[in-house]
Amino acid sequence: MNLLKKFKLSIATLAALFFGVVFFNVSDCSAFNLTFSPIKQEVVLAPGTTRDMTMTLLVPSDAIEPTNYELDIKPFYTDEDNLTHLEAVGYYSEIVNWVTLSENDRAGKLYPGESKIIPFTIDVPKDAPAGGQYFTILITVYDSKESGALNETHSMTHLIYAEVAGETRRQGEITSLTVPSFLLSGKITGTAAIKNLGNVHSNAKHILRIYPLFSDEELYTNEEDPYENLIMPEVTRQSSVSWNETPSVGIFRVKYTVEFEGVKNELEKIVIICPLWLLIIIFLFIVVLIYRIVTGAKKKPAAKPAEA
Repeated sequence: MNLLKKFKLSIATLAALFFGVVFFNVSDCSAFNLTFSPIKQEVVLAPGTTRDMTMTLLVPSDAIEPTNYELDIKPFYTDEDNLTHLEAVGYYSEIVNWVTLSENDRAGKLYPGESKIIPFTIDVPKDAPAGGQYFTILITVYDSKESGALNETHSMTHLIYAEVAGETRRQGEITSLTVPSFLLSGKITGTAAIKNLGNVHSNAKHILRIYPLFSDEELYTNEEDPYENLIMPEVTRQSSVSWNETPSVGIFRVKYTVEFEGVKNELEKIVIICPLWLLIIIFLFIVVLIYRIVTGAKKKPAAKPAEA
């Protein structure tokens, strides 16, 4: 192949890559330009009442194409790994039968810069069980390619955490509380496993305090803005809180406190952070020190016996 042909082939390849990246990326991104607010909602319901609620769909003004959407009502629960599953769990999902979403709002198309308020109603039966009830409005968006082409879809969940008034049971157990005593690297982290023994969702509060080894002056605390995580009924969830600016070397006193449904556990530990390179230096220093002590003892002349 001569030089001219090679040059033409290279130009054609680069052009194909350029136009492929530009046009295909634009198409992929424009399919999923829908946002919604709020992200989630928490509501307290009374048996025998009706609650009107709303959420808002929005396509940003800088979107290139309109976005098609479909809405559906689904039950959900969150497991111990904080993963959301669109499945019914016992009587905690009965609320899906109480929710009304207009057929006119279940599907539509929004253009760039356009928004739409989606109303929905919860009709709570008089005999509704007290405690937590959970459902999501599943939002499915898909691209606007011509018919006959494959449509790519993407789903999002607007979560609703409801508490039905009545004989709610709030009870919890902190099954474990840990802070590692030694770290080669990484952040000082407190980890707790918390079990919700009640019949309604609730938030656990995590407070981490870091002190120097011989001082009570705080190096770090999140006491004014504690980390909180929501735990579903009958679920054991493991959560962690970390000091993001943990130094690479040091010895610290750590206090880790967790509170959940009236239960409070606290753990205090000395944490040593020693990177591997420093550990090797300390080890070599000890080896050399031992060697010098042993060789020094061997060179020391033996004491002469006393004369008679």
